[in-house]
Amino acid sequence: PLYARQSSLERHQMGNDPMNEQPLVSIGVPVAKCVYLREALACWTKQTYKNFEVLLSDDAAPGDVRGAVEPYLGDARFTYVRQEVNSAPHFTRNWNACLERAKGKYFVLASDDDLYAPNFLERMVALAETHPEGNIFFASWTMLTRRGADGWVRTPVAQRRDWESAITFLYHRYALGMRIVAPPVLVRTEALRAIGGFADLPAAWFSDDLTWARLAQRGGVFFEPALLVDFRMAGQNVTMSKAARWVREKFAAVDAYEHEILPLTHSLPATNEADRLRKAWLTSGLPRWLERHRQELAWDLPFHKALPFYLKRLMRGGGITINTFLFSLTRVCSRRVRVLFRALRRR
Repeated sequence: PLYARQSSLERHQMGNDPMNEQPLVSIGVPVAKCVYLREALACWTKQTYKNFEVLLSDDAAPGDVRGAVEPYLGDARFTYVRQEVNSAPHFTRNWNACLERAKGKYFVLASDDDLYAPNFLERMVALAETHPEGNIFFASWTMLTRRGADGWVRTPVAQRRDWESAITFLYHRYALGMRIVAPPVLVRTEALRAIGGFADLPAAWFSDDLTWARLAQRGGVFFEPALLVDFRMAGQNVTMSKAARWVREKFAAVDAYEHEILPLTHSLPATNEADRLRKAWLTSGLPRWLERHRQELAWDLPFHKALPFYLKRLMRGGGITINTFLFSLTRVCSRRVRVLFRALRRR
């Protein structure tokens, strides 16, 4: 019959599907800045799927956060809490503060500056309801990069798979360079709570990677092909924009991540030949990938700390080549020069 082919949203709009029959979605918004906050919150008021709550957690952020959120607090679905102390460098504590307040069946960790398509919740809830065996669901997304004073360039990051195992998910992340960010992800709230919430790594470095890997162990990862999220690369991301400030914490986070992800990968069952080959690559390739990542992090070290870091790897054999050694020191020096020029310009 025609009615059976109608979407749940259409039936709701016709008055035949009360909102409380739809799963509640909790949207956690840990606020670290308010530059684009109003624009980000406006996306949720335009959602075609109506049964959601927006949980704003102000991480003692600078600027008039309260003034930015005030226009939305007249909507009972929006609630606002200000933390007394900033969570840095353990930013995930504010993420988990949002999770603690969540009442929904599903949870989305939204950024304070990203943009969502009006049908984001509708498409993602439909995907999750179709696959009760899964805990984690990714939407395709667009990288939003500033060009010039007011222009933005969109670069699609499409997910062209319907489902993949945890092994394949990790292989695509590290062997093929698949970008992973948190905002396009919807998870089952109870599954996230069952693993202790978001992984608390210093500077939130690899926190989302580790959280998604833990969740993917049961049921793998499901994907929505539609581009539903604009992820803003505005140079103001909490961890990405303060690389030099948090570099020590990031080194500690990489160590902690490696300590857990390698045994986790080893424990994953490979049910077919393709996954067996991918698991073999992860066993040997993932430690090398993480070591290269440490070498890139060291670009943000002061020269007197970067030099012994790279010398140690050059002398031990197999760590880095002489070309990599020279290239890395050049990057360190160029970054220090840029910092100096910025400081002089501010004067």
